Amino acid sequence: LVALRHLDDFQQARQLSQDFLTRTQARFEGGTSPRLDVIKAKVDVAQAENDLIAGQRDVVNAGASLNRLIGRLLGAPIAPADSLAVPPPLANLAQLEQQAAALRPELQSLAAQRAGASAATTLAKEFWLPDVSVGFIRSNIAGTPPSYETDFGIGFPLFFWQHTGGEVAESQHHERELTATQRDLAAQVDQEVRVAYAGAVTALHQATYIRDELLPEAQQAYHIASASYALGGSSALAVLDAKRTLLDAQTQYTDALGAVNDAVAQLELAVGAPLAAASSGVKHD
Repeated sequence: LVALRHLDDFQQARQLSQDFLTRTQARFEGGTSPRLDVIKAKVDVAQAENDLIAGQRDVVNAGASLNRLIGRLLGAPIAPADSLAVPPPLANLAQLEQQAAALRPELQSLAAQRAGASAATTLAKEFWLPDVSVGFIRSNIAGTPPSYETDFGIGFPLFFWQHTGGEVAESQHHERELTATQRDLAAQVDQEVRVAYAGAVTALHQATYIRDELLPEAQQAYHIASASYALGGSSALAVLDAKRTLLDAQTQYTDALGAVNDAVAQLELAVGAPLAAASSGVKHD
C-alpha cells in the first residue's frame, strides 16, 4: 500500500513537472523566460520520470514479497482491498492492558496449567488420607440358620509423611513455579502493550500533524508559486523549490501512514486482538 501511494505521488509529480515545462516553454517562446529555465524544467521532468520508474519497480517488488508471504506465485496479481488512512484515535491504555491480560493466549495457557497443577496437588494429598472400609458377610451352612457379619475398618498409611514430603511437595512446588511464571509473563505482556502503545501514539501524532499542518502549507506554497510564475512574477527556481517541498511533504505523509498502520498492527499483536474488538470487549480464541 505504501509503494502504491508513492507511485501515485510520482505520477502526480511527473504531471506537475510536465505542466511546468509547458508553461516555461511558452514563456521562453514569448521572450519572458531564459533558455536556462527550459533546461531546468526538462531536467525536472527527467527526474520525475526516473522516480516514476523506481516507484513502479517498488510496487512489483512489494507485490512479490507479499505473494511470497502468503504462499502464492511471486508474479500473481494483487488487488488491494484496503487503502492507507490515518487510524482512528486509540483506546485508553488501561483498557488495552486489561484486554491483553484477558486475550493473550500465553496467559490463558498458564492459567489452565495452574488449574491443572492445583488439581494434581489435591490428587497427591489423597495418598495419605485414611481409607475407610465397610464389609457385610452372610454365612449359610446347611442345617444351620444363616448368619450375618459386618465389619468396619479405617486404614492409615504407616509412613504418610513420605507422601507429604514427596509427591505433594513436588506438586506444590510446581504450583508456585507456575504462579511466578505467570506473574513474570503478565509483566512482559504489559510492557509489550505499553511499548507498542507509545509507538502507535507517536506515529499517529506525526501522521496527523503532516496531514493537517505540513501538507496543506506545502500545497498552498506551491499553488502560490505556480500562479505567480504563470503571471510572470516568481522565478522558475522558486516554482521548482516549492514543488520539491510539496513532493517531500507528500512522501513524508505516505511514510507516516505506513508507519502508523504498522504501529497499530504491532499494538494489536501486543493486545492479542484487533483494536476494535478489544475496545468492544470481544474475546477471540
